[in-house]
Amino acid sequence: MLVAAMTPTTADNEGSRGSTLAGGLGSLTALLCAGLYPSQAAAAAPGGGARLAGSQAQGPATDAVTALHHNPAMLASMPGLQLSTSLRGGVDLLTVRKSASHQLGAPQGRPYHRATLVNPVGGYFFGASYQLDPIAIGAGIYDLSSRFRPWSADSLRYHLAPDPDVGCTTDPRMPCPKLRNGGAHEIRTDYSVAAAWSLFDNLQVGVAVHFPRMRLHFSHDNDTRLMARDDAPSACWVDNASVEDPRCAERLSFSGRRQLRWLGRQDGLGTRFDFATTLGVSVGIGEHGRVGLRYRTRPLLSGGTVELRGRARVCTSGDAFDANPNGLESCHLAPTLEARLRTPLPREVAVGVSWNFGTARQWHVDTNSYWIDECPGGNRLAECDHRDARSLSLIGLDPSAAILPELQLYRGRQDVLGTEVFGEYDLWKTFHPKTRGDTTTAPRVSLLLGGGFRSPAVRAGAITAAESDGWTLAADVGPKIELLRSHGSWLLMPGYGLDILLPQRVGPGGAPPSFDPQAALDFAASGGDINSPSADTVLSGRARASNAGRYSGSAHVLMFTLRWSERE
Repeated sequence: MLVAAMTPTTADNEGSRGSTLAGGLGSLTALLCAGLYPSQAAAAAPGGGARLAGSQAQGPATDAVTALHHNPAMLASMPGLQLSTSLRGGVDLLTVRKSASHQLGAPQGRPYHRATLVNPVGGYFFGASYQLDPIAIGAGIYDLSSRFRPWSADSLRYHLAPDPDVGCTTDPRMPCPKLRNGGAHEIRTDYSVAAAWSLFDNLQVGVAVHFPRMRLHFSHDNDTRLMARDDAPSACWVDNASVEDPRCAERLSFSGRRQLRWLGRQDGLGTRFDFATTLGVSVGIGEHGRVGLRYRTRPLLSGGTVELRGRARVCTSGDAFDANPNGLESCHLAPTLEARLRTPLPREVAVGVSWNFGTARQWHVDTNSYWIDECPGGNRLAECDHRDARSLSLIGLDPSAAILPELQLYRGRQDVLGTEVFGEYDLWKTFHPKTRGDTTTAPRVSLLLGGGFRSPAVRAGAITAAESDGWTLAADVGPKIELLRSHGSWLLMPGYGLDILLPQRVGPGGAPPSFDPQAALDFAASGGDINSPSADTVLSGRARASNAGRYSGSAHVLMFTLRWSERE
């Protein structure tokens, strides 16, 4: 994890890149940790269980143990006992050229404040299935496209604050604070159990139950200049104070988790136990084709949302006027608060087709098309009306803080549409087309190749360093090697994956920014009138520093999958 920031002195001068040896060592150590402890790492994709099976095909018509997520009906198509594990690790690169702003915060001119963020990528899947003809059962644990971004840059702190204490994670001699003061991570994990039935030779149905577990941390600065207060005069509220003055920044950090709890345990904040289900069907087409369909629900017991409980901190940085402009403690001294955050989880629909062809059936093609309902409510894809927002409650907040104890966190999420195509070419069948079950031949080797795209998970004007899921192209390549056939079939599938975030311009010359600091100033000038034109922007959490800029990036992932089948 390394941050290289370029801060210009003029609009035509991009400055010089800054980096340190300590930052480079921290990057290397963090990447190693991401590979050794994948449950704490992150993937680059916005959802959909990306690359659960490594570079192998993974969709509603794929006969793999990852059918626990992609389509439980496919478990009935695999004989005997099946075990599968997959690990992923790599780097996620994000380049942001932030637009300059005038004194009141509106973007102007071309983007030129450049920041390049380098963060780790990783993920895992562990699962097993067993067929008791005509019934099959399975269980597994896996992450669902988590993201880990502990580092940011000062120019991006109003949407993703850098962590000044991240070094404590790489140096055991340094004391780590109980709550991080910067960075962000979102780790979403499913514990899944499934059952499938073969109703006929060409028809299978299945159901899976998922118990979601989630860890979330975020940290960003709020500009107190945009939060007018009559009862707390300070240099941050004088007329000549500019927006995005680092001395007027009030940092908000939150870390919480949703753990599995026993059924029936409740309190005044709602039910802790919850689950989602996936319904699947698989239909054979002739001897060499198959169609699969799955539908995953949102969490059923809490209206599609999950509640995370944890700690928060509201504090000021060391650059603040008089150290504490609001009477708040500095971040390294401020106490933590009890906090609750409610966030929605999506439902999903996917359909896939797989078939074999060629003179020796050496070609196998598998497709996966999916829809992820990131903005619940059944509205059109590009119109969310803030139903994607996260609500945060801060218990015991200092009255001198500029932010409110109850607030909405706007993310600008929208529904995701995606398509993937996987191809497998069996070299063994090509060179031994008439050989069947001969274990004396060389190990079977196939070539795997995949590609696809997905639509933006955030609206065009809402992309930030923290929510950077735009138009994405993906590609995967790797071999499939059968290591041993005498005691079951051992398959090894190393691979490489590449995600490319296409350039997205927000601000002048591109999509209008969703975050508008001028709205906060107008709302304050109206005396807090909820009927004013700026009220909706303020109440939805968008009256913050502008996110105008140019965003692009890529993720490079190395994958390692090992699969054992009792029978071929």
